[in-house]
Amino acid sequence: MSGGLDSILAVRVLMEQGVPVTAIHFTTPFSPSAPAQARQLAGAAGVVLLERPYGAELIAAVLDPQHAKGRHLNPCIDCKIGMFRKAGEIMGAEGYGFLVTGEVLGQRPLSQHMRALMLIEREAGLERLVLRPLSAGLLPPTIPEERGWVDRARLLSVEGRTRKAQFALAEKFGIKDPPTPAGGCLLTDPGYTRRLSDAMRGGLVLDGHLAEVLQHGRLYRMEGAARLVVGRNQADNEALAGLKLPTEHLLCPLSGRGPTALALTGFPAEFLPAAASVVARYTDREGDGPVEVQVDGGEAGSRVLAAAPAIPGGAVLV
Repeated sequence: MSGGLDSILAVRVLMEQGVPVTAIHFTTPFSPSAPAQARQLAGAAGVVLLERPYGAELIAAVLDPQHAKGRHLNPCIDCKIGMFRKAGEIMGAEGYGFLVTGEVLGQRPLSQHMRALMLIEREAGLERLVLRPLSAGLLPPTIPEERGWVDRARLLSVEGRTRKAQFALAEKFGIKDPPTPAGGCLLTDPGYTRRLSDAMRGGLVLDGHLAEVLQHGRLYRMEGAARLVVGRNQADNEALAGLKLPTEHLLCPLSGRGPTALALTGFPAEFLPAAASVVARYTDREGDGPVEVQVDGGEAGSRVLAAAPAIPGGAVLV
């Protein structure tokens, strides 16, 4: 259950046939709002929701995809193979009969055409055990259909990118304010992937921490591998303060109202005055004097820098 409309519709189609369903949601660092959406949908449908982490596996797929990527950093086919494989392990261990997804034939050009659908389930070790109720009439019969666990005649034949059929089905099931498609993966977002690619080119290691930090502000590339994330609003500021690692520097203005910034691991101490100037540039203050910026973290501990508001030479907004 991704948290989008198609996944809850697939569940409801099977529930209408009396098929018992348990939902599973894989949490990733690139879809921050999806878990809450999945919980809400599962709760409204009255189904149990299992949540399992899928961060390390997805990061590995980003770094070394075995199949085609999308326009940005999204390894959709590898991602689905890994998710299906993990779901298959749970299915076998806990005695479930088959896997169900809300995929619609032809809806997504990379991972939902016929060849990709068959490839994903085959490489996941689930050939003919993946039922796609919204497009089943257009796909080869699966084992659960052949064995009579599911009535194929009551499944659908939805195809393509239009969503008229899904909205009509949502109305039939009484789903009010139907959720948008589950397209919230940040690996498809051009701005986010630009920041992420730049950070990795600078030598930063892609892990869950970096993936989350880059969701919360502007990214400035300083000299070499130095990267500075500058909050855009109060939510960003609070998030960056909470995410700080011992190897990172947190910068906050003491005079005036302005952003919190995080100098990421490997940020040279000699560049901190330049980072403080960036923070001062976005700080509202009275008068024309320098801004006092509190710097916490790193080997030198806490200190206060007086910074002129400026974007130093060599600092590039990514």
